[in-house]
Amino acid sequence: MKTVAALAKHTFKDSLRKKTPLVIFFLALVLLGCLQFLPAITPDDRLKLVQVVSSKAATFFAIVVAIFLAASSIPVDIEDKTIYSVLTKPVSRLAYILGKTVGLILVTGTILLLMSLISYGVVRLVALQAAPKGLAEPLMAKIPLYASSLIHQAEGEGAAQVPPGEMAGLSGSGKMEAQWQWEGIKISDFPAEEIALQGRFLVLGRVTGGTMKFVAINPTSGQKEEALAKLKPYENFTVSFPASILAPAGALKVVASAEEPEIYFGVTLRDLFLLKKPGSFTINFLKSVVLIFLQLLVIVPIAVVGSSFLSAPVSVTFSFFIYFCSNIVELMRALAHSLTEPGTGVFGASIIGHVHGPVEIPEQTLVVKIINTILKYFIYAISYILPDFSKFAPANFLADKIDIPLRAILLLLAYALLYAASLLTVSFFIFRRREVGK
Repeated sequence: MKTVAALAKHTFKDSLRKKTPLVIFFLALVLLGCLQFLPAITPDDRLKLVQVVSSKAATFFAIVVAIFLAASSIPVDIEDKTIYSVLTKPVSRLAYILGKTVGLILVTGTILLLMSLISYGVVRLVALQAAPKGLAEPLMAKIPLYASSLIHQAEGEGAAQVPPGEMAGLSGSGKMEAQWQWEGIKISDFPAEEIALQGRFLVLGRVTGGTMKFVAINPTSGQKEEALAKLKPYENFTVSFPASILAPAGALKVVASAEEPEIYFGVTLRDLFLLKKPGSFTINFLKSVVLIFLQLLVIVPIAVVGSSFLSAPVSVTFSFFIYFCSNIVELMRALAHSLTEPGTGVFGASIIGHVHGPVEIPEQTLVVKIINTILKYFIYAISYILPDFSKFAPANFLADKIDIPLRAILLLLAYALLYAASLLTVSFFIFRRREVGK
């Protein structure tokens, strides 16, 4: 451990002496400093924009620094011949890999921390400037409480439970209803005067959105409260009800229906949630920094794997390619799923132009089906091997003022550590076979 710590300390100091991370860091500072001048329609929109851009900028620049340093670490040591003096001492190659990785994570984490402090100051400054101008909401961390079940019912049909992750449709004129049910609610977690529900539904049928009616029902007393909300595409909505609507046993039902014709909404179980008493924005911001740091825990070992057998330029390119693919994992899985669907596929895809009347989709040949099936499972396999960096993105939580769950952070921490350990094992076995003699 002393050897690893010494190598990590040396790597940390050596990395800070290089110009690349310093140049990138100062570019990040300039960008973060200019965020307060971003234009927006309302003060609240401006604050959201600043939070999203600052979070994404901190992530991007930290990743760039991590890749450039880690991807060139071993090739530069070999080129400068410093690796010879290290490995001729009683230092194992495993200790060398671990020391390099720990040092690189520390230096990129330090740069991330400095950028995050600047981001936090900019966000606070923008919020302070917007407060006297009619900012809708102060900085906070809304804590959501999701429903335990979602029931969908259409006119003339029976009720059906919607499985988690699946979507149910609500057509206009109140012909369909969606009912969210909560159980075991702790009334002390909510404000004494009123409770608020927040959500975001998929809006179809009209580009501008439409009106949704919400009916909150106390299952014990039968008390009902109604509220209307104007839903717009890609925007959150909030409706409030008296706190008395909550049953003493902690149960609540909320029924939603679309009131206007020619409008269609798509809803899922987690599209509507109760808002508990808000938490601290500062703590939530720290959680977002932790999520970004967890990305560094994964990307640094990826770059170290590349540097263990590739030249510095190729290793940098390899690392950026992996990072790009790791941000589109869900898209890759959607593409893989579509490969064997009728009328789709890389080979033998049916291309239909502007036609009138029914179109018959040609049947794929056996060879085309085999090729598309092989491609499908190959892309699926790659998508599950790559880390899914979209799970580590904190920007949407900050923009929507939603608290980042601690449980999610702990799960992602375990995932990042396991992934990093696997990569370092691969890197060690590759580097062990590499000839680095004079």
